[in-house]
Amino acid sequence: MPRDFLDENLPQGLPIADDVWHSRHRFLLYLLWCHAFVIPPFAYLLNNPLAHCVAMGCSLAICAGLAKVKVLDRNVQSLFVSFGLMSASAWIVYASGGYIEMHFHYFVLIPFLALYQSWPPFLLAIGYVGLQHGLAGVFWPHYVYNHPEAWAHPWHWGIIHAGFLSLLCAGIFTLWRAHEIATSRVDALLCEANRLKSQAEHSVREKTQILANVDAFFIGITAYMNVCEWTTKAEHLFGISAENAIGRPLQDLPIPWKWDEIVALISETNDQKKTIRMEKIRLSTPDQKEKFITLTVSPLGEDTREGFVIMGEDITQRLLIEHDHRQSQKLQSIGHLAAGIAHEINTPTQFVGDNLRFFSDSFRDITAVLGRYQSMLSSVKTGTCSPDLIAACDEELRRADLDFLLEEIPKAITQSAEGVIRVASIVRAMKEFAHPGKDEKACVDLNKAIESTVTVARNEWKYVADLTTDLAPNLPLVPCFLGQFNQVILNMIVNASHAIADVTKGTDVKGIISITTRSLDGWVEIRITDSGTGIPEQIRTKIFDPFFTTKEVGKGTGQGLAIAHSVIVKKHRGTITLESEVGRGTTFIVRLPLGTGTATAPTEMAA
Repeated sequence: MPRDFLDENLPQGLPIADDVWHSRHRFLLYLLWCHAFVIPPFAYLLNNPLAHCVAMGCSLAICAGLAKVKVLDRNVQSLFVSFGLMSASAWIVYASGGYIEMHFHYFVLIPFLALYQSWPPFLLAIGYVGLQHGLAGVFWPHYVYNHPEAWAHPWHWGIIHAGFLSLLCAGIFTLWRAHEIATSRVDALLCEANRLKSQAEHSVREKTQILANVDAFFIGITAYMNVCEWTTKAEHLFGISAENAIGRPLQDLPIPWKWDEIVALISETNDQKKTIRMEKIRLSTPDQKEKFITLTVSPLGEDTREGFVIMGEDITQRLLIEHDHRQSQKLQSIGHLAAGIAHEINTPTQFVGDNLRFFSDSFRDITAVLGRYQSMLSSVKTGTCSPDLIAACDEELRRADLDFLLEEIPKAITQSAEGVIRVASIVRAMKEFAHPGKDEKACVDLNKAIESTVTVARNEWKYVADLTTDLAPNLPLVPCFLGQFNQVILNMIVNASHAIADVTKGTDVKGIISITTRSLDGWVEIRITDSGTGIPEQIRTKIFDPFFTTKEVGKGTGQGLAIAHSVIVKKHRGTITLESEVGRGTTFIVRLPLGTGTATAPTEMAA
């Protein structure tokens, strides 16, 4: 138990850092040299022999010189300093003739020696004082004390000094041990701080490596809109280094995008305190190539007081692929309808051709009649017109049947013109349906788009249904992606035709498909109604799922309504609902919002 108490409360003499030890050693050496130079004149002024004075200074100088020898161990150097300083105190007491106040010089220098935080120099100092007062004070009290009482009772005065020394040591030990404990705790804290720093640096390296391998870029901004994070991907995309970006206000960076859109996006995130996504943003890169990115702005923490993180991705290549895919889908649709379209074109082309052959034959007959009459006219002019010539003219007229030609040729002309108009309308409808469209929404006449699609799909429905349209004449222009909208209407018409065919199979009865448009409050509504089989209640929640179909294998892919839902809901921010009764038919209701300006093209196009 006493051993544990001593281990806990006595200094352990733990070594201190080299730079700290050398700094303290230089200070104590300076203190020793000061005594070596000051004590000789001090002793001489007190009438001590000159030889004694020189000896005092030399002894201290020797100790100081030895304490500077670098090849010696630290403890050896500190022992020379300790011996020299204690000797300086002894010389002062001796030179003053044992003046009692000079004894306190020991008590002043001993705490300085504790700066070494080492037991050897400290114990040497305590031992020196003990021997000097214990031996010299008892046997030569006149050299140690200048008080008669001390001369008479040297042991009593020695005990008094020992008490002072003990109290001094207790105080030094307390401070020394406290310093060791504090130093240990600081070292432990420094070790923990270094460990946490290493962990943090490792985490930063890992994060940097992960973010460098992610296709997305990340930008961190504070609540005051200053950039605090700028990843490698952001450097490559925007051509701005992290060194030039971090610490600057975001809006001061030369990023070639529409700043009003970005500020609005961040403001919306700040107001709603939730993640906001913008699907497509046009960007002009340093190499002058147009790119498109998608941005997601999220608040850091539960609110926006800690700032925001902007995550973005370059979707240029994906949009190009999707654009080609959409065009491929249109061409596939046209290819599927090609036979019907060819038939639709062939019918008017055929009777135009027949009429042209009729015109050719009629022209030959009329030319023959005109030739006879021209001959008769020449004979009349010369007065030699014979009855035979007149009879030949009458015969040619009867053979040509001129009355019939005069009646039928205008009809054929009208019929041919209608055929040409019909062919032109089919070609125009095909062109409008297959047009690639724009990457941004444009204000479109939906009535015209519906009419073109109905024309292109005519061969799909004309054998099973009569299709009627009731298109509002005052329908406003609607911002939309025309090609994608045409695809939706085509899919709806084809589905309606197939549903009606299932009902009318084996009969001569035709079903009915009707398409109506009207303007509502801020919306345009398109209704596509068929008199088909209807949709059972239990599958109505699945019909917009990709690849879900009730058609027989090889007839349906389950993509038509999935495309419609993706285009209308995800890309146009509209709605698509249905009203259906089994055995009576189905009505699909499509609503598109009326908006001003252009919106970004969605990045997903269903097959």
